[in-house]
Amino acid sequence: MKFAAFYILITFGFLFISCKDKDPSVDPEVEEETSKPASAYSSAVVREYADLQLKMINNTPGYSSPVAARSIAYLSLAAYEAMAPGMDKYQSLAGQLQGLDEVPQPEAGKEYHWGMVVNASQYYLMKNLYSTSFDVLKAQMDTLRKKYEVQFDVGIGVDAKERSIRLGNDIGMAIWEYAKKDGGHEAWNNNFPQSNSAFSGPSKWQPTGAEKKPLLPQWKDVRSFLAKNSSITSTLEKPFSFNADSEFFAEAQQVYGTAKNINEAQKSIMQFWYDPVNTSYTSAGHQLAVINSFVNKENYTLDQAAVLYLKIGIAMHDATVTSFKQKYATNIMRPQTYINESIDPSWQSHLAANPSPAYTSAQATLVTAVAEILNSEFGENYVFEDNTKAGTAPKRAFKGFGVYAKEARQAQLYAGITYPMSVNKSEEQGKEIATNVLELKFEAPVTITDTSSNSMRIRRF
Repeated sequence: MKFAAFYILITFGFLFISCKDKDPSVDPEVEEETSKPASAYSSAVVREYADLQLKMINNTPGYSSPVAARSIAYLSLAAYEAMAPGMDKYQSLAGQLQGLDEVPQPEAGKEYHWGMVVNASQYYLMKNLYSTSFDVLKAQMDTLRKKYEVQFDVGIGVDAKERSIRLGNDIGMAIWEYAKKDGGHEAWNNNFPQSNSAFSGPSKWQPTGAEKKPLLPQWKDVRSFLAKNSSITSTLEKPFSFNADSEFFAEAQQVYGTAKNINEAQKSIMQFWYDPVNTSYTSAGHQLAVINSFVNKENYTLDQAAVLYLKIGIAMHDATVTSFKQKYATNIMRPQTYINESIDPSWQSHLAANPSPAYTSAQATLVTAVAEILNSEFGENYVFEDNTKAGTAPKRAFKGFGVYAKEARQAQLYAGITYPMSVNKSEEQGKEIATNVLELKFEAPVTITDTSSNSMRIRRF
């Protein structure tokens, strides 16, 4: 009897201590269902979707560079929002991006496979963004989705799998609805919605190639992701004039002289940076291919890759919107038109300019913005090679992203398709856009959910 009483006393003592130590503020379900963080997964899933997207851009009608940059940005946003709940470090960008008020969130305390969530989000959004692509490419979307569903279906319960796919679909749907309201919805169906009559005049853009209508004049009104980038404006640095003593004439004279005396090295640069619609990745896709190589080379985890892709995606989309806003506000003819009228009536640029006004350069703005983001990610002296033109042009080596962006800007002068002042202003705008993107608050503030002891408890989904 004494032994029994002692045993009961000890048992109640342990129960008392256990109850005292247990934190009643923590939901037991949260502790029972623990998800691996997004950092535990490889970036392969987002890299493969990016590779597939490059094929889509190259083979889907209507995917000019602005349209491609827009799709790249929204897919990267879906991937980021699908990953962010899986890390204490990152937070949704809802409330920071124009028009993005909320994004579906996971159920508290439930297990999720973040790779599976990302996979579902990418598939849902890609099949909508590239709905007009060829059936063979759509089939590749299905194959990629199934590949990762099978690959991720290891050590995860049926409920967690279904929950993860459902969340990914919900996020993809939410980003799709968000994209539909930006003013650029389904622009791939009509890149040339207006005749040139609205833009013609003594100093205005005139066709220099086969396409007689201006490219995406409505793009100036497309919503940028960042309000600061919407407010970037610029007047024409040098007033238009055919006077041989004017600063504008000097600009055209410089283009004419540079193009006429181009050397072999400059020709190689010019050709390397030529990214025409439907025969290349476009300028935006070119940059995505480069980023893909970095993510693979540096062995990025899923969370690291998702953040970088989104920074680049936002920068590229906002760069095209900003540049097109300047193009159609100033509406200046291309150098070929000016030179034919005032210097040499038979002269032609080495490459075809896209059918839009010359000021500012969308490519120069876009590549400069990307280079500034990469400077912040890898450092100014990062040495790399760009082999995106494999099969059509030799790879090029670069000692830093500043050199990379400068070469992309100069290529347009060598080709004779824009003015020096356009290149200079594009550099300024690209750097400003990147600065604004880098000011986004990707990292979530640290929150302490339990201060009853000396240790800090942070809840994880």
